[in-house]
Amino acid sequence: MSEMKFDPVTGQPINQPTAQPGVQPGMQQPNMGQPVVNGPKFDPVTGKPIQPAMPQGGMQQPNMQQPGGAPKFNPVTGQPMQPGMPQNGMPQPGMQRGPAANDPKFDPVTGQPIQMQRVPQQGNGGMKFDPKTGQPMQPGMPQNGGNKGGNKTGLILGVVIAAVLVLGIGGFALANGSKKKAAPEIDEPIVEASIEDPVEEEEIAAVEATSEEDAAVEATTEETEEPKEETKVAKSNVEVDPSSLFSFNFDGTDYSLPMPISDLIADGWQYNDDNDAKKQLATSQDEYIYLQVPGDTSRNHVTVYVKNFSNNAMALGDCYVTKVELDDYTMHKLGKTVTVQNGAITLGVSKAEDVKAVLGEADNEYDGSSGSKSLTYYGEHDNYGIDSSVRFYFGDTKLLTSINIENDVEPEDFVQAEVSDETPDYLSAYVEPKELGSDPLSGNVQIDKKVYNLPCPMQKFLDNGWSYNVSDDTLGAGQRCLVPVSIGDDRIYLEAVNPMDYAVHLNNTIVVAVQVNVYSRTKLDFQIPGGINISSTDDDIKKFLESNKIENYEYKKDYKKYTIPLDQKDSLDRCDNYIKFDMDDDGTIDGFEVQNYGWLLED
Repeated sequence: MSEMKFDPVTGQPINQPTAQPGVQPGMQQPNMGQPVVNGPKFDPVTGKPIQPAMPQGGMQQPNMQQPGGAPKFNPVTGQPMQPGMPQNGMPQPGMQRGPAANDPKFDPVTGQPIQMQRVPQQGNGGMKFDPKTGQPMQPGMPQNGGNKGGNKTGLILGVVIAAVLVLGIGGFALANGSKKKAAPEIDEPIVEASIEDPVEEEEIAAVEATSEEDAAVEATTEETEEPKEETKVAKSNVEVDPSSLFSFNFDGTDYSLPMPISDLIADGWQYNDDNDAKKQLATSQDEYIYLQVPGDTSRNHVTVYVKNFSNNAMALGDCYVTKVELDDYTMHKLGKTVTVQNGAITLGVSKAEDVKAVLGEADNEYDGSSGSKSLTYYGEHDNYGIDSSVRFYFGDTKLLTSINIENDVEPEDFVQAEVSDETPDYLSAYVEPKELGSDPLSGNVQIDKKVYNLPCPMQKFLDNGWSYNVSDDTLGAGQRCLVPVSIGDDRIYLEAVNPMDYAVHLNNTIVVAVQVNVYSRTKLDFQIPGGINISSTDDDIKKFLESNKIENYEYKKDYKKYTIPLDQKDSLDRCDNYIKFDMDDDGTIDGFEVQNYGWLLED
């Protein structure tokens, strides 16, 4: 096993294994465990909500309706669908990081993240979330599947459905290599999980630039500026341990992550945009927003990340702050004091040696140009806890210029929402094909003598004898996952999507992609119209393309991969519905995948 490497700026592992064993339930919600159903619909492309603004005020309960309406989340982006907005896949403000919008999936062989994509809409029998984007669906707008919504890594997705997080089973790097390799033993579905965006060198450069501004400010005000007042005595919330790695004191008040965003609002913090509170977040989705500090409405805001831990979709105002970014330049202009570790470390005052004196040697330390430095401490000090960490940045003045605190762990007292046992209405829109047919671009696929047309309800595969062996079969609102299913020794991978705004069991999801990896023991009947099956060769595929007059396709020589859009008018770089072949060195098929959102994208 190769030695783990780390990004010198972010301190994050570069080759960290990110596959999430089992379906991550997405965490919980403050709603007495009732599934949210038949709530506002969500635009499949933009993920903007369909429904009217939800009343804000603490941890509200979602509507107690019966499950089974139209999809609320876009199946491509994982974003909520909403009314009155163009359904073109554009990301909504706030940059979602959750498991849908462009969050990678995972290669079932290597465990490495792959990638995701785009969107559909409401006349599909009740979906609440676009099955592509994961965004809430909104009414009255054309669902055209537009661009990939919310490109964050460029899930996130989007989800993410990273791990990360990026786009469509269509990013699946089907394992190339010898046919003699043994099939991987993967029994748990791989759920998209968001990972933090890699921080490029620009971030440390930005810190350095900020420190230069600070230095300029200090130089011009040095003679007239009054010395900073001593740190105010904390109000000492009894629930907050001020010495915790994830606690901070803002101008005399202690906070600890994660915490309900309503706690900050109750203390006088304000949304820079009040509409942020109404945004619908899918399960495990997070989004960054700007908050105004108490008593201030200037541009000197604070960036926070808000996450939905619930199995059900929740309004952002009912979710949790999991990350906060505090910089001395902003705090200096606001006249606010920020400390951590019970006042032992002060933003704008402490130096690297002061931090080390309190917290010890950093889990990751990076020395930048011009004397800048970053120190990173992980929650468990194991370098894997990248979602539970504190980073201290120091500019060329050697003073602490920025503190980023993140704790993306579900609160221990969080009560998770119940999972609906109902079958969503939209699944009844599926029309079972009578035969494989002759159209290779139809989305039809024959597996073990049975014909399916994608997208297809998961239950159809189960009815035909396929089964999965999982410890948790829950899929949260707007989530998707890669599910290994088998009959005897035969195994395929199904990408399942839940476009509803409440959690369902896997058997009540819809399959948008099917993938098979070809191994020496594979004898599976797996074929598409036109005669291509797992025994086909590179020559067979070339004849197939020519005989079917398929001209819009791509072949990458380095990866030996064919990509064929099901809609020949689609751009290859924005193709959500496709056939993919991964070829082995001997000219035979190593991996075979069909993905189609089909009628999920139709009005």
